Amino acid sequence: MKTYSLKSIFRFALNTEEKGNVFYQDVARYTQDKDIKKLFNYLSKQEIKHAKTFLKLYHSCADKKNIFLANPELSEVLDAIFRGLIFPDISEVRDSTVKKDALVRILKIAMDVEINTIIFYDRMKECIKSYKIKEILSKIITEEEKHLVKLKKMRINLDPTYAKIIYGKFF
Repeated sequence: MKTYSLKSIFRFALNTEEKGNVFYQDVARYTQDKDIKKLFNYLSKQEIKHAKTFLKLYHSCADKKNIFLANPELSEVLDAIFRGLIFPDISEVRDSTVKKDALVRILKIAMDVEINTIIFYDRMKECIKSYKIKEILSKIITEEEKHLVKLKKMRINLDPTYAKIIYGKFF
């Protein structure tokens, strides 16, 4: 079995939240759509809040070894996450002109990031022994799920094809 440190996992989570913040800020800055601007500003603030939480967790285990063995399934997921195979590259959309078709694409990317973040944080809980830290992660997962719902609603409003897939009819 492969070993990991909680410190490296918390650092990765912190970096993920920081990248999410930058992504959401960029979209909010460049879009002309007031609803998307409002949503992405909100999401940016949430990412900052989550980053602060992971920074505290990172510092709480910085002076401890906190090494654990991961079973083969968990090891495979963590390796994929650390190699960047689960999180999409969001840098390509930063400089795009934010038009309706680009916004739909950006919403899809944001939804994918939120889904993969939920998966990652859920897997993190398997690595943690502390009940308190598991509770913190559960709260963050719940917040990430709420982000996903908000993004999904926005995408349904902008993307009739997606609405048809979800609800079986066009609006």
